[in-house]
Amino acid sequence: MTSLPDTPFFVVSGGSNSLLKDGWVDSLKKKYSADGSVNNLSIGAATTAMGMYRFLSAPAMPDKSIVVWEYSLNESNYFENGQSVELLLSHTRWFFEVCARRGFKVIPLILFNKSEMEGAKKNRYRAELFDLLNDLKLPYLDAEKIWKDEFPHIDLNDLYKDNPHYSTTTGFLDALAKKIVEFSPVAKVPRSDPAFDGKDIAVFYPNSEAGRPFVNRIINCKIHALEDEIRVDMKGRLLACFFISSRCEPAITFSSERGEIGPYSVQINPKDTAPARQLKHLLLWSPQSRPLQVNGTLRVVPSKPTRQKPIVQHTMSWRPVEDTEGDRGGLIAVLAEIDT
Repeated sequence: MTSLPDTPFFVVSGGSNSLLKDGWVDSLKKKYSADGSVNNLSIGAATTAMGMYRFLSAPAMPDKSIVVWEYSLNESNYFENGQSVELLLSHTRWFFEVCARRGFKVIPLILFNKSEMEGAKKNRYRAELFDLLNDLKLPYLDAEKIWKDEFPHIDLNDLYKDNPHYSTTTGFLDALAKKIVEFSPVAKVPRSDPAFDGKDIAVFYPNSEAGRPFVNRIINCKIHALEDEIRVDMKGRLLACFFISSRCEPAITFSSERGEIGPYSVQINPKDTAPARQLKHLLLWSPQSRPLQVNGTLRVVPSKPTRQKPIVQHTMSWRPVEDTEGDRGGLIAVLAEIDT
């Protein structure tokens, strides 16, 4: 291990660049931190809402942990594919608020798509994210600035494996890992946001004990098949849901005493070469459609086949399928903002 100041316990919450074999997290684990001092909660092709679920459902973390947040690249892509800045940054603000309440310092690691590095102007999500970080007085690591200042000899075509993924062969990701450790003494606990006074954020699970286990190298959870109505006892404003998706799921709706939203597709692309079942999320509100209020029971209901195409969010897909086709997934949990 490289000789550096005593390293803290790191919690990593990010996308697929934080899961790369021989990527920056592997370097952080193997070269720049003590054994067992990195807990990687990252999930690819998702946003901070997924990071929140993983964070809130994880075992207790040591006091004075440092959280590395790395979802900006994914969220920039979600913005480009129809999600609003307001939704994306609301969830990010909540994530930082939870860290603030736990006294955890946060290092935002800002990564970029290759196409963003090639362009002269960043999108609105990027501009408002930097405004948020400055407002919260959070120092951050900017991969574009590091590349321009210290690695200008690396051509962008070599820096990246493909548009959203950095190459693991240039030494750049190893340098990012080292910078994370060097940056840790100046990392700060986010400033608590008064807008969240009297509120909290929580994960709620289905009522039924009939769920079945789902285990892979990333997650160990219980899933509830999307074949019949699923009920979740809760009070709050519905923000997101989490599930194991497959190529043969029905569309689903969410309803409460106050209304109904959906239907949403929970299918992955049938042509995808990735695993046949994947951890995914749905983002369930927008500035035009505020979060569904639930005052007792949330009902998650598979929709009957119709000619109407369901809502298909970024990274999801849709095609009519027979109920009996292939391996199935199921609902894990939902995320909601609650009053305290």
